[in-house]
Amino acid sequence: MILGGERRSLNGGDKCGDAFAWWRDRDCWTIVLVDGLGHGPEAALAADAALLHAEESAFLSPRRMIETIDDGIRGSRGAAIGVAQIDAARRTLSWFGVGNVRAALFGEKTQRFEGTPGIVGTGCRTPLVEVLPFADGDLLVLWTDGSRSNLTLDQASKRLKGDPEALARRLVDRFSTGRDDAGVVCCLLEGASP
Repeated sequence: MILGGERRSLNGGDKCGDAFAWWRDRDCWTIVLVDGLGHGPEAALAADAALLHAEESAFLSPRRMIETIDDGIRGSRGAAIGVAQIDAARRTLSWFGVGNVRAALFGEKTQRFEGTPGIVGTGCRTPLVEVLPFADGDLLVLWTDGSRSNLTLDQASKRLKGDPEALARRLVDRFSTGRDDAGVVCCLLEGASP
């Protein structure tokens, strides 16, 4: 896997309510994208707390991960969270999200994912989990609502898929709404060698 991300605060502020991280455990990867509600310092605190609890539960089932984060950030303003768990050996991708986070798998065809309605940190319901196969060279993109919902890849973007960090910067530049913090994570997918 090759991963990269970009986040930008609204109006260039020094506190960003969008945050991301990823972890690897052998052939399994977990990618987490968090959007603390609103923007500014309180949103950044909620996002940082959510990532801390996500790391502690990075390789649990989706249900347990969301329950752990939900319990851990009560008292904050809450967050929207998108999680992708990638099993490179099985070449499968599991997606689950709560709130207005999105993802798309760009491959032979494009498959899009939405978050289950709710706010993590408020006793949210467990999201539905979608599991699907991926092929080597497919590109996974996760983004917050600081970028437009119709995020897609043009030819110039496709040429950057081998450099996910540069691609994430380009996608924030092209699709930012200018009304909220923006976060994008890109992952070039590849299966484990047999």
